[in-house]
Amino acid sequence: MAISSYSMEDNTFPKTFELLPCPKTLNNMKLLKTKLNLLYKNKLKKQPQELFMRKTQEAVTLPEYSEVNSVMELVNTQVPEALSNLEEQFGTSTNITVASEVGSSAMQRMVSKWWRVATCGLAVQVLWVSKHRSGVVSNMLGTEWATRKKEDGKTVVTVSTHKTGDREPALIVLSDELAIQIERYYPLRQRVRTTAKEFFITNKGQRLVKIYDELNKLYHTKLSANIFRRMVESQSRGHDRVTCTGVAKALQHSEDTALRHYHVPDAKEAIRRQRHIDVVDETAVFEDVVSKEFDNLFPYAPYANWTDAGIRERIMDSDAYAAHPTATITDALVQRVKARYNDAVFGERAEILVGHMRANYNKNNVTKHAVIDTAKERKLHYFLNGDQEKMCRHIIAKFN
Repeated sequence: MAISSYSMEDNTFPKTFELLPCPKTLNNMKLLKTKLNLLYKNKLKKQPQELFMRKTQEAVTLPEYSEVNSVMELVNTQVPEALSNLEEQFGTSTNITVASEVGSSAMQRMVSKWWRVATCGLAVQVLWVSKHRSGVVSNMLGTEWATRKKEDGKTVVTVSTHKTGDREPALIVLSDELAIQIERYYPLRQRVRTTAKEFFITNKGQRLVKIYDELNKLYHTKLSANIFRRMVESQSRGHDRVTCTGVAKALQHSEDTALRHYHVPDAKEAIRRQRHIDVVDETAVFEDVVSKEFDNLFPYAPYANWTDAGIRERIMDSDAYAAHPTATITDALVQRVKARYNDAVFGERAEILVGHMRANYNKNNVTKHAVIDTAKERKLHYFLNGDQEKMCRHIIAKFN
């Protein structure tokens, strides 16, 4: 409430002889308000220095895509094995028990472990592929799986209860391979005695909540939906605006980024959104392969002049790109390749230029312009593309 309104409406407010609000009291209140504003205005907005530091630390400690992929490959291997073991163990039994209690037999403890591997493994695969928040998987109902849709070779599950469910339902897009594994899990899930309506349940028959606690116990790795989402967000920044916007919509970001793009989604829209995440994921894996095969792709030869177009063409002709055709060759990747190559041949290029300059220059007349002129005369101007200042200083130092 404004001070002027308050002074008129409050019957106890000090008044003058003419029954008007006391000017002295009003001025004192305004002065106090000004002082308080100076001290505390935007205090809550400035306070999140801790939040800033935490986010900075999280960005620094984000795992590489290759590290997460190695964990996911292990999960992908163990889940089918666990499902096969459970199917063989229970056969056509109507009701099954997957809990392990104190004093349970060794076989029952093994069954309990198989269930944890299958349940947590499938749940984390869904989160890794979709990059949804963990609540989407925790809250997915059996009825929502039963009403899934098939579209363009993909399986689409609509989950209504989740963090941003008031904005739109979450749409999970599954590949055939993952959908088949979940289809194997569902009949087993239906035979577990439980009152839970959620699709993924623990061996105690309760809704699966602490997905990553279980995952970390099984695979000794600290992963979470937030990490998955931050990874794809960070990677998407190197892509074009269309991909960035698509990732924002797929992650169901709020106001600033995605709300103006939202409309009522359907299965086809979900698949379109998922493609943007797939592109970012595939590109990250592809860039890791390019880094590992760098020496074969770009053999070190000081006279080789790798332009942006030449680098793109070389990468597109590589086996790495053939194995990841949906990946994007980003401008950032091209610049990293160029910088790495220039750094690798820096020393040899410097020696070549020094050799050309020895006849005409000595420590008394060698200058930056002399280095540049020599490079141009010899048609070796691209030797200076990496860091011209650094190259000139290095060459001049050779004459001292």
